[in-house]
Amino acid sequence: MKRKFIYISTIILLLTFFITPINNAIAQENITDYNQVSEEDRCKSEELFTKQVIKRIGHCNNDNECVIMNFGCPFGCNSLVNKNERIDVAKATVATYVSKCKKCEYKCKKETRKPKCIFGRCSIEE
Repeated sequence: MKRKFIYISTIILLLTFFITPINNAIAQENITDYNQVSEEDRCKSEELFTKQVIKRIGHCNNDNECVIMNFGCPFGCNSLVNKNERIDVAKATVATYVSKCKKCEYKCKKETRKPKCIFGRCSIEE
């Protein structure tokens, strides 16, 4: 029951974060037709949404939950996320962004330090 509640809550949060930036872009321009939103604004909205998804899965309770993921440009090489969260959702949102928006490429250097849970967030201890 708890797992089902968490799953449904995650879906609702994802939908909220996806719809809000688009609504804001439409409201700022007084655009009544979604098709009139520029491709650039859609991509900005997708990028913000994807960054929020990645940020949301970065919480933790202990060091064992934290892993390093490479989501690529513009989402960073060494994103620290909780392996028990919906990493598949984050990967899907990144894939959606990449398929719709411009890609940028850079090489990522592999992080050799181990991730740790610091103050409830997956981090790399400096």
